[in-house]
Amino acid sequence: MKIFHTIYKQIQLAVLQYKAIMDENNLINCGSFISFSKSQEVPERTHYGKLIQCFKVCQSDCSYCYVQLLDPVLVGTSITVQAMSESRCPVYKLQSKKSVINASEVRSAVSFVHDCKEGCKIIKESVQTTIEREDITEQEQTVYQHDDSNNRYCYNIFCLNNNMPIMI
Repeated sequence: MKIFHTIYKQIQLAVLQYKAIMDENNLINCGSFISFSKSQEVPERTHYGKLIQCFKVCQSDCSYCYVQLLDPVLVGTSITVQAMSESRCPVYKLQSKKSVINASEVRSAVSFVHDCKEGCKIIKESVQTTIEREDITEQEQTVYQHDDSNNRYCYNIFCLNNNMPIMI
């Protein structure tokens, strides 16, 4: 066990961690959704994921990103038809699998929106009464809770900073 801790500390010293990475023009923070391509794939395909961590191995000039992958949700048993949300945006599922990619493969940050239709719920509805001089005002308040087990996200094709043509 002591040998394991010694090796682990040596690895920690050899890796420099970052909280963000630069694409061509912008800073992308950890926790953001990104598009990336894997250089070894022919033809080159666009992949999506959630940026978890960025790091650089001290003895190398290469930076790497630890990414949680997003896979398209397919309709029924189809292997090619992707599910669409009510707003006609492609639906993706955040997978438990993660991958390490070269930082140079990151293209840009992209906009994904949590698909609340598949399991989020109202956890609290309340009416707040405010009395101000003679005026009595009632205000309704609704609180939604995101269900963490619902890993469905819609690719926001209407976001103007995405590098993907609008598919209307």
